[in-house]
Amino acid sequence: YGLNAIAGGGDIPLPVKEPTEVKFYYDHKTHWVTDSFNTVIAVASGDFQQALGCASNNDAGCLRSWLQDPDGDGMFAFSTTRIPAGTYSVAVALYEDNAQIAVQAQEFTVADNAEVYFGYDAGKGTLIVSTEGAPRGNITKQQAHWVTRDT
Repeated sequence: YGLNAIAGGGDIPLPVKEPTEVKFYYDHKTHWVTDSFNTVIAVASGDFQQALGCASNNDAGCLRSWLQDPDGDGMFAFSTTRIPAGTYSVAVALYEDNAQIAVQAQEFTVADNAEVYFGYDAGKGTLIVSTEGAPRGNITKQQAHWVTRDT
């Protein structure tokens, strides 16, 4: 996998001009490969993280709630069905550091067996939490459904 999580995709450029510490990341589920130089590393940090398998809650270093942006458009996302019913809070932490909060904590309530979607817009610095799951459809595909032939 290479650039934009594409199988056989292009190399991921790393244009550093001087010695720089760079951390590399890979997610086997999404096949996204990235680094801390080219990409914002964002985590949905909150009091639900132990339910995902993190050692503790509010852990910016636990990447089980890693917000990912494989296509590089600045929209980062993470979805899960592993958060039990209840009310929780979430913030967006950057670079695995609880001191670097991009979006302050906000509350959300999860119903039984719900899919929770976290969407972070890095350009606007906003977080959307949907307890109805990830957005459906594909706005990049030109498609319509006609009710009648003349509409």
